[in-house]
Formats: sequence, structure tokens, C-alpha cells
Amino acid sequence: MARRTLSARDVLEMTAFHGARALLAAASLGVFEALSGRRATAGAVARRCGTDPAATERLLRVLLGMRLVEQEGSKLRLAPGARELLTEEGSLSLADLLRHRGARFKAWALLEESVRTGRPVVLAGDGEDDPLALQAARARRDSARRWAPVLASWMDFGAARTLLLLGDGPAVHAHHFARAHPRLQITVVDTPASVAVGRDYLRGRPEARRVRLVQGDPWKAGPPSGRWDAAFLSNALHGAPLDEVRRLLRRIRKALRPKGLCVIRDRFLEDRGPLPLENALYDLQLLLTTRGGRCHREREAADALRAAGFRNVSVRDPGLADEERIVTGVA
Repeated sequence: MARRTLSARDVLEMTAFHGARALLAAASLGVFEALSGRRATAGAVARRCGTDPAATERLLRVLLGMRLVEQEGSKLRLAPGARELLTEEGSLSLADLLRHRGARFKAWALLEESVRTGRPVVLAGDGEDDPLALQAARARRDSARRWAPVLASWMDFGAARTLLLLGDGPAVHAHHFARAHPRLQITVVDTPASVAVGRDYLRGRPEARRVRLVQGDPWKAGPPSGRWDAAFLSNALHGAPLDEVRRLLRRIRKALRPKGLCVIRDRFLEDRGPLPLENALYDLQLLLTTRGGRCHREREAADALRAAGFRNVSVRDPGLADEERIVTGVA
């Protein structure tokens, strides 16, 4: 097959951040909330957002062009589907995820510095009073809501009665796993910020009585004392270098009963080459925002499971739109 010659259009399309930045700014400023359930003029949107009227009108013009809002005479309204996706009240809301990406945009502006030094440029805490940590936890909740129902119907925990969850996203997978497996008792271990968001998410849900939320750092102390039938690690491994991943998996192995199942869901790079590109870009973000975090390769995760004493290790594609894989092993 003939190799395609790179064009100027290809290069310029790779730098087309302008529309993305307009969307992220609108989410952070509350533009979509200002139009939720109502039609309004640009001036009314500016008043609700506390922004400059003329500048707000210019931003709204771009959102019109992106078909995120529609115009009806002198008034604007959200495009079909936008309320569900772009406002906090939508059941599939991405509002907090977009705000989080807007905050991460500032880190990306310092990529050259991070590549020169090999060090992160932005680090968030994990306390429930840390605004960045809470924002990140809410973003993980938004992301998990899209795929947790599908993953819960896809996953087979066999006869497991107890499940340990690390990096839950937060409590969303626990909720859907508990709904899909009525006998399952679940313990979620995550940061204080994630536990706080998870507590709010579970409030009033009948499955909450079978979900225990525990503040903790399994990277330092390991899982809480106890023995589990299965463990589910959701986007947890990319937060640490490979040697720490191996240590964590050895701790998980000791915490599982004989023949216990370990399930790893994460973003991986292929064993050779730079793909998937989405995960290679996420790997760069981990350089910007973590100490030692990275996207591991599929084979590295599988080998780490085997080194920790797991058998029947396999890598599967759950068929989600996100570039993620499921790696499993049996204790």
C-alpha cells in the first residue's frame, strides 16, 4: 500500500484546539446551565453567567456554528441532546468532565516544560476539601456513568459474594455491579475526594446498603484487611510506575481467596507502536499531572499479573467506545 504524503491540512487539523477551547470555556462559565430549560438572549446569558455581554455574544456565535446551541429570533436555546449531555441535570451529563478538561488545558499549555524536565506541572491533592481533587472525582463520575451499565452487564464475577473495588470512578461501578449482582457485597477504596463524591452519588439508591466506601491509599497501605472473592481495578494502574503496579498486584493477590478473580480495566498502549493515539495522548497528560503515572502496555499488565501469582491471564476488549481493555487473572 502506498504511503500517504502528509499535507498542510493534516498538520493544521492536528492543531485545531480553538473549538475545543470554546466548548470548555462555555462549560466552565455556565453558559449551558444558563440556557437549560429556557430560551434567552445573549445579554440574559451574560447576566446569568456574570460575563461581559459583548464577549459572551462572540462566544455564543461560535457555539451556534458548532451546533451546540440554536437561534430562534433574537433568542438562543440548547440544541437537541445538549441539555442531557452538557448540563448538570442530564442523566448522561458531561458537565463536570468538561470543566475538568478545561482545568487540564492549562497544564497542556506547559507541555514543553514538562518534556524538558520530565516532571509534572500540575498536581492535585486528594482531600475532600481540595477543589481540584473534587473536580477530578466528579469528572471520573461523569465518565463512569457512560460505561458502567454496559460493563456491569458484560462482566461475569461467577459465584463471587464479595468484591473489592479500587479506583471506582467513584462508586458508579459499585452501584451498577450491585444492581447486576444482587448477592454481591462491595467495598470501594478510593481517595477522600472520590469517597465524598461517591457518597453523594449513592444517596437514596437501594444498592447503597451493599456498598461500603473506605478512604485509603492502596498504593501505600494495600487493601483494607479482609478476604475477597474478586477484585476490580478501574483505571487504577496508570497512576503509578510499573514497579509499584507489581507491588500492588501482589497485595491484591494476598487479599483474594483461592481462585479469586482479579479484573483490571484501564487504558493501555499496544505492545508495539504508539497506538491507540487517544491513550498515547493520555499518557502525555499523566506526565503533566502525576509523579510517575503512565499508560502501561497490555503485555506489561499481563506479565505483572503473572509475576504476582495469578493464573489464566487474558486480555480482552469489552467493546466500549473508549480505548480500554480488560485484563483478568485467577488467584
